[in-house]
Amino acid sequence: MRISKLPSRITFGTWLLVAGIAPINYALADDVLAGQYYERALQAYREHNNEAAIIELKNALQQNERYVAAHVLLGDIYLQQKSLSETEVQLNLAKQLGADPSLIVENLAKLYTYEIRYNDLIKEIDPVKFNNELRPILHVYRGNAYLQLNQISEALNEFDSAAQIDPSHVAAVVGRANALLKRGDRKGADLAADKAMQIQPDDHGAWFAKGSIKHANMELEEALKFYDKAVELNPDHVDTRLARAGLLMDLKQDDKAKQDLEYVRKTYPFEPKAAYLNAVLLDKNKQKEAAAKELVAAADIISSIKPEYLSAHGSTLMLSGLVNYSLQRFDLAAEYLRLYVKQFPEQSGPYTLLATILLKKNEPEQAIELLRPIQIHNPQDSRLAYLLGNAFMQAGKHDMANIMFGKAAALGDGKGSLQAEIGLNRLAMGQEQAATQDLEAAYKQNPDSLQAGIPLVALKMSQGDSESALQIAQTLYKKASKNLTLLNLLGTAQVSHGQYKQARQSFEKAIELDPNFLAAQINLSKLDVGENKFDQARQRLQALNQKDPNNLDILVELAKVEQSAGRLDAASDWLERAKKLDLKSLPVLLASVDLNLKMGKVSEATAAAQAAEALDKNNLHVIDALARSYLASNNREKALGVFVRMADQARFNVKQLYKAARYQIDAGDYYEAIKTLKKAVLVDEGHIPSQIALVEMELNHASRYLPQAVPKA
Repeated sequence: MRISKLPSRITFGTWLLVAGIAPINYALADDVLAGQYYERALQAYREHNNEAAIIELKNALQQNERYVAAHVLLGDIYLQQKSLSETEVQLNLAKQLGADPSLIVENLAKLYTYEIRYNDLIKEIDPVKFNNELRPILHVYRGNAYLQLNQISEALNEFDSAAQIDPSHVAAVVGRANALLKRGDRKGADLAADKAMQIQPDDHGAWFAKGSIKHANMELEEALKFYDKAVELNPDHVDTRLARAGLLMDLKQDDKAKQDLEYVRKTYPFEPKAAYLNAVLLDKNKQKEAAAKELVAAADIISSIKPEYLSAHGSTLMLSGLVNYSLQRFDLAAEYLRLYVKQFPEQSGPYTLLATILLKKNEPEQAIELLRPIQIHNPQDSRLAYLLGNAFMQAGKHDMANIMFGKAAALGDGKGSLQAEIGLNRLAMGQEQAATQDLEAAYKQNPDSLQAGIPLVALKMSQGDSESALQIAQTLYKKASKNLTLLNLLGTAQVSHGQYKQARQSFEKAIELDPNFLAAQINLSKLDVGENKFDQARQRLQALNQKDPNNLDILVELAKVEQSAGRLDAASDWLERAKKLDLKSLPVLLASVDLNLKMGKVSEATAAAQAAEALDKNNLHVIDALARSYLASNNREKALGVFVRMADQARFNVKQLYKAARYQIDAGDYYEAIKTLKKAVLVDEGHIPSQIALVEMELNHASRYLPQAVPKA
């Protein structure tokens, strides 16, 4: 009945009564309308028309925002659509409005699983509070959560609890199989999986478990058959899809793997492992840009996970380390991996990745501290020994590096890479003869090895064997004719062999392939200088300078060209420009030392050398520049001190030891020269120049440093 006008006789109390009743009537009307919307939503949901159901449910909630059933159903639909944030909102609202916990608990467990909130799942979901119909599946969810947290005994207890309530609950038996497999009990896992298949032959989980066992046993073709059946039974099972994709990649069936990964990326957009594996697959097939995008996508998914959830889940922590390592985000990768190895100290694999990152960050001492105890407990792991050798080498501890490389080589790698590392370490020690033998052996084992081939070319050139250098460079380049580094190396070897015309062609071809390839441009300018074509070298470098006026390498090279041409003032101008860009550039400071010494500006040379020393006091080039500056300024005492430091810093580098000894001889410090030469010969008995110099020094000068005999009374 519609009221158009209030009668004048209605009292104030009656008005209050009418005003109070009207909203209740409206609320009842809203509930009726909300109920109608909900019924329509339920019908659409039963017909699998979730989009229509969502619209009706939102209409219902507009009528009554406290309509609990609408929140529960909306949460269920959002969960099916993998819209996790919307699911969480609806389930939380349903809880706050007093929804029956039994209506939302399973969806809540599934949501926590997707969000890797395993600790929250275990803490908040207590199966004892529910009836026997719900309890088994809740025990299974808790068991899987414990399994993800690597708490296998607790997981088995949960699966057993589910089976005690319902012995035919197949998910509990499958869970037990997965837990036993993770423990390493493959036989027990296989028995449990067989039991699950007896209970329910068409259960996808049982087929997946059997596939996982076959996979662990490296029965790859058999594993694939089980995975195929599991996917057929449940196309949405994410673990099967990912396991099968990885297996297909191993079997080099990339197109099929791609289908699985694309399916998971679409169906489970919050799953970072799919994005990472897809990036690996794309990179494998030379799709670099697409791979980079997928890596970024994986990193974005990981960054959206709350740190407290991430840090509790080992496999996602490991994945986070891999993803960020691939993106060269080394600090972040190291942070994740440190958390991982703290949780799983018994696994050696993650230590190798973390150590690799520390070495890339130039933190060899930290890598040594990390690897030493692990290598002791895993003496047969060649990778650990190899990395520890690398860390020692990077730290300048070449004697220890040799020991570790020797252990790694004894364990064998089959491709010569360890032999190459030993050679590189010996090269860093100045043991050229031994280094050459090691690198030659590595190159013979694997002629495609750039790790052995490139330094071997450089060694052969330094030893005057330009023919061998050229042959190796040509062989390497023929196998990778688009590799600019190898083309530039070939040009360098051709220069060494006196093939200047061919070298020029190689450098020009490199520039034709990439006009911005600076190394070839600079090598061409050096070739010009070698042929006294100073104008040509100058013009080439000035053109580069116009394109990139802030490039220090170009400025320093221009200064060297002018210095070679005798235009010392022009050389000085170029270095002044470089200094304005970077006062703390070692190449600029060292070039300044050379130029100022040539110009007779000894004090300026000494100042530049001292500035370089402040930046890197252990750099042998810096020590050499400082010593030459002191000698030029007649400061013999300081020069002698620098020579001693040079000999100490050279450690096991024979060439540097010999160079320091020559300086000491020239400065008349014969006592220290003999000590330095003895160290050089001790390090490398085959270094002839050191042997000759030592014999000469001992014949001519050793007697004055021997203890004098006491005259007899």
